[in-house]
Amino acid sequence: MRFVVADTTLLNYLILIGCIDVLPQIVDRVSIPSIVRDELLRSAAPPKVRNWIATPPAWLDIVDCVSRNLFDEFLDPGEATAISLAELLNADGLLMDDRAGVMIARARGLRVIGTMGLLDAAAARELIDLPTAFELLRQTTFHYPRALMDELLLANRRRSVRAEFLPRQMGSTLLQNPTHHSKTQTNPNHTKY
Repeated sequence: MRFVVADTTLLNYLILIGCIDVLPQIVDRVSIPSIVRDELLRSAAPPKVRNWIATPPAWLDIVDCVSRNLFDEFLDPGEATAISLAELLNADGLLMDDRAGVMIARARGLRVIGTMGLLDAAAARELIDLPTAFELLRQTTFHYPRALMDELLLANRRRSVRAEFLPRQMGSTLLQNPTHHSKTQTNPNHTKY
């Protein structure tokens, strides 16, 4: 994804677990509605979150926008406005965790990724250690489906095993030269499995 709009929750948890800096390594541009900034600044937000948003990074655009959706009664203002902004700017994706918000956004044709999916994408690019990030996430108030977290951790272990089993240089050599075989494989009586 090149350009995304983010909701409050995902930014909040990435900041709390120290993974917010992976966001600009995965996407080129992130926009948030000004109401999301206001939610991150409210007194109930953790000090670490308030300090981060008080001096936002250059890759974060804060856009004045109001929700123009008919579903405002089902969502909080940050989620409703993030969906509106994603539609208005024709964003490549929406970063959101709220179940109702995700369902509405997907029904409206938006591509949505949540906190765990984003962390998994960062791990696939070797930007973070997924088990560590998930352990830090568990220590917060983040609500998550345990089965999804287990599934992502299993996929991450499989990626790690493949990376250890087939070093990158060897793997790229084999992919570039598929006729490279060991001597036993050239034996016409040898069965390949």
